[in-house]
Amino acid sequence: SWRWPWSEDMPRFRAPQDAVYDLAGKLLASSPPEVMARQLRLVLVDEMHDTHRAMFTVLKGVLQANPDALFLGVGDRDQVIHARDGADAAFMGEVFDREVGEAVHAPLSASYRFGGTLAGLMGQLRCGTNCGSCIPALRGLVKAVPLAPRAVAA
Repeated sequence: SWRWPWSEDMPRFRAPQDAVYDLAGKLLASSPPEVMARQLRLVLVDEMHDTHRAMFTVLKGVLQANPDALFLGVGDRDQVIHARDGADAAFMGEVFDREVGEAVHAPLSASYRFGGTLAGLMGQLRCGTNCGSCIPALRGLVKAVPLAPRAVAA
């Protein structure tokens, strides 16, 4: 269910004073409002893995109202942290392809958090490719730090 148990009209992903749900409702009730047609050249969505249905509905409306705009969505399906509230990485993958149009999906191969070597090895682990050879290589790149036991207040 996408709704809170105490309200039939309150979707789980609707935060207090969240206008996204209201705009999505208007988009579903009619064609995109003219205000969305801005002759945009680029639509960029970061953290797209945390997109929920209302956000995706608004994004579709923006893209439909600006058919010449280029679209770039960036996200990591392993980092969906708002799934409890309706976020789903499918909105940047199979749902996008089905409802907007087939997109070109590309890996993000550079990061300020870690280098290409670690990214490649982690990609192998995630995909189950050649895992036997990447585990020894990770030992040289990743350092395990034991946590000190925490004191428990009585």
